[in-house]
Amino acid sequence: METDNQGRLDIAKLPDLDSNTLVILQAGNVNSGSFGLFIGVGEKAKEAGAWVHVDGAFGLWAAASTSTRYLTERIALADFWSVDGHNTLNAPCDCGIILCKGRSLVVNALQATGSYL
Repeated sequence: METDNQGRLDIAKLPDLDSNTLVILQAGNVNSGSFGLFIGVGEKAKEAGAWVHVDGAFGLWAAASTSTRYLTERIALADFWSVDGHNTLNAPCDCGIILCKGRSLVVNALQATGSYL
């Protein structure tokens, strides 16, 4: 997938999207600090029935500040968000947080069964 010079998906170059598509948008690119195009790419993905994930390791916390909240406008379009407490909050050890619109999706994904376990 082609991106712009900030590492964001280029909406003009998106392939056809459908309900089997996973679109991953960034909230705070690790190299450029840029935010994915939630307005535009995110909206197009949701219209197509695609699953939208936001990697918010560095920037999801921008939603908590009135001065940076605009960066996360329409981020609620996503189905799933991940964020790291150790990157932005300086937690002393690895700390991952996930938020998902569908509780059963997370529960099912984290269940593992098998006679060998």
